[in-house]
Amino acid sequence: DQLPVILPVVLHHGQNGWTAPRRFIEYFGKLDEVLRPYVPNFEILLDDVAKGSPDDLRARPITPEAKLILLCLLLGKRPQRFFGELPKWHAQLARVWSEPEGALVFSVIVLYMQRVADVPEEETIMALQQSLKLENLTILEEFRHADRVLRERALRKGMIEGKIEGKIQGMIEGKIEGRREGKREGKREGKREGKREGKRE
Repeated sequence: DQLPVILPVVLHHGQNGWTAPRRFIEYFGKLDEVLRPYVPNFEILLDDVAKGSPDDLRARPITPEAKLILLCLLLGKRPQRFFGELPKWHAQLARVWSEPEGALVFSVIVLYMQRVADVPEEETIMALQQSLKLENLTILEEFRHADRVLRERALRKGMIEGKIEGKIQGMIEGKIEGRREGKREGKREGKREGKREGKRE
């Protein structure tokens, strides 16, 4: 069977842009020519968000949700510029808001701005609300619901991961205990066998 194609994609949003090598082989420094044919030599597919502009992001042939996430990565650490850009993104914001889980996407943006730029959630919500031209009560209700959904999903994910981790830990401990018990039983059996052999001698 043929293997699936795997593309090495890097999404970079550092403010100074990508400065590291783009070919894998360059990370090994100077290579002996004898080794070079056997070292993987592929180029990463780099998306250097910092090298573009908000207008470039808006023109990309991707979903509105993806455009908004990239805008957060590009300007998230500069909240005033991020908020100043939002009115130009009314069409994209409106499309995301109209989706069944649009409020969840916006909740992620609010959380991201809070974590990365220390922006109070009320400030981000107000900026989104003004850009969407929605009534404050409507958007707050939607965000509260979305926040509950996100918390419930995180809780379920944590419970599932906890169960998996517990099972793995239990299996490892069970194997270790089994080996110990096996060694103890082997020693006991060996002593019994030795005593029987000694008596027959």
